[in-house]
Amino acid sequence: MAKSGLIPAKPQPSSVAADEWVNGTGAPAEPAAEKGSAEPTSRITFDLPKSLHRRVMVDCTMKGVRMASVLRQMIEERWPAESPKG
Repeated sequence: MAKSGLIPAKPQPSSVAADEWVNGTGAPAEPAAEKGSAEPTSRITFDLPKSLHRRVMVDCTMKGVRMASVLRQMIEERWPAESPKG
């Protein structure tokens, strides 16, 4: 059987998948921990108004960052690790 020589078109991202993600009906896989972190993690769950959740998710999506990473950074800035006393 001879090859046709045609290369299939590059698949385009689905706007439906993006809309589902923004609406909270679908979500990308999240890593269990930040890369390079050997410290065990704990999961935290809290409720947000849908409007706030949407604003945060849209902002993170537009910046190409994970919401979990942004929230971790905000929490770390609010409650930084204590430096060792010496």
